Amino acid sequence: MTSPDSDLLWSDAHGTYDISFLAASVRHDFSLSKHLDKKLTGGLLSTFSSAWAQCDPTEKKAYLLEQHELAHHALMYSTPAGVFNWRLNQTIFRDILFVLKKYKEASGHFPEFQSPRSFFNRVTWKGAFRADVDPQSAQTKAYVIHTIEALEKLIQLRAIFFGNGAATKYSELTMGELVNLMNSSYAYLMDRCDCSLVRT
Repeated sequence: MTSPDSDLLWSDAHGTYDISFLAASVRHDFSLSKHLDKKLTGGLLSTFSSAWAQCDPTEKKAYLLEQHELAHHALMYSTPAGVFNWRLNQTIFRDILFVLKKYKEASGHFPEFQSPRSFFNRVTWKGAFRADVDPQSAQTKAYVIHTIEALEKLIQLRAIFFGNGAATKYSELTMGELVNLMNSSYAYLMDRCDCSLVRT
């Protein structure tokens, strides 16, 4: 079984945020978040003084933690670096959904105890996935593989700029390698997001 660190969507404060929520430090159940949202949302916090007084310590801690992380979230994504990280995350997340959907439509099955990322990047899988298909299906499958290969570059670029321990992990990376990675990744992001990005 693969370790959590090799799983694409694993966060746990290792430098990348799960797209679906605010931050890895929020560990309480989603059901508690939904409960608090119903209890303390819909107006100014001052209007919920009685509801707040009735919250138990666990609820108060969870609510304050989410507000704290939300402030980080707002600050992060109001900076150029944050917008770049957001664009990377959105593209990665959407493309993962696309790849998994197309693989499921092709009646694909995952081997037990293997992450989709490690499985999809095997040369043997790519060959088998492309084999014995009609021309229209072949075009779709080729695009799926193109998306997987582009995803790997985006994930690496995100790790270089935002990953925990990136300075050590990528200490041997040359400027030429970084420029090549950024050029291909930016071209893909512009295509995916249908917008131009500054590439100077």
